[in-house]
Amino acid sequence: MTTRSDPLEVPSLQGPDRLNYVQGTLLDTDDFTTEQNYHRGRLARGLEYLFGPGTIAGLDIEWRPEDREIAVTPGLALDPLGRLLEVPKRQCIRIPEWFQSQREEDLRDGWINEFSQAVLIADIFIRFRVVEQGKTPKFAEGAFDATGAVAPARLRDDFELGLVVREEAGARRQGLPGPPPAPVIPIPDADAILLGIPPGDLTQIHDRILALWRDEFDDWLGGRPPRLSEHLAPRVQLFDGDQTQIGRDTSSLMLARLAIPVGEPAAGGVPTYLDAKPLFDSSSPIVQYSNGKFVRRFVYAFGHLTHPVGVGP
Repeated sequence: MTTRSDPLEVPSLQGPDRLNYVQGTLLDTDDFTTEQNYHRGRLARGLEYLFGPGTIAGLDIEWRPEDREIAVTPGLALDPLGRLLEVPKRQCIRIPEWFQSQREEDLRDGWINEFSQAVLIADIFIRFRVVEQGKTPKFAEGAFDATGAVAPARLRDDFELGLVVREEAGARRQGLPGPPPAPVIPIPDADAILLGIPPGDLTQIHDRILALWRDEFDDWLGGRPPRLSEHLAPRVQLFDGDQTQIGRDTSSLMLARLAIPVGEPAAGGVPTYLDAKPLFDSSSPIVQYSNGKFVRRFVYAFGHLTHPVGVGP
């Protein structure tokens, strides 16, 4: 499986161009690519501003004790660029194997002792990926005389999941007591929308809307989308192709925060994996930073607010 870059991840200094069809004009690859990018870009731009990033449906987090797996259920979300992220079937991350594959410096920085239990703090992220599918014959390019040249036949809008150790835990352990703070996620108050908004609050919302516009390139970081509050540790550099950097890619979307029980190491040592359930649901005593339902963004549809509870989908 080969991935490729997405043109929507490149900021533009100008408005989008639409293809102008003229009778008798010869069309080439660039023309059809421009046509696709225009429609994809306009849709994503509108969704980004209308709804913002977040979970639309599904993508719940489950623990499968028989396989020691964290499972992400099928679902749909919007990423920070307005692109749709669709997970068509359950995806699993095997925690023991994942733990063994982590870098020692990350494990050393990512644990914290709270409630008399050492835990490793890690966040689940999902990000958009373009994946090449199939092969089709093509003309050879460059200084080659070949008859077997091929190119991808399709490009699939796919996704990539990552479980990322949070080094902020180590920083908190060395400084202030307590667990690393959960990201502050701005979630609309559905009750206020339905029951009425005080005039003063409504004025603030209007002011926010008027000041909301941003150019596509003004606040990007090295060609990346603006950093959301979920993407902590800005000192970490972004590297394409490094699987450990999924959660630090500013175009990725956070789904949950896990507290994985570990054996507390000696001074300067690395924590050891314990065969125990990660803490991430409302039954956890460490709910303030392990409950995925409180640290993820949601996309609210008006139908969710007006549909009677328990009736229909």
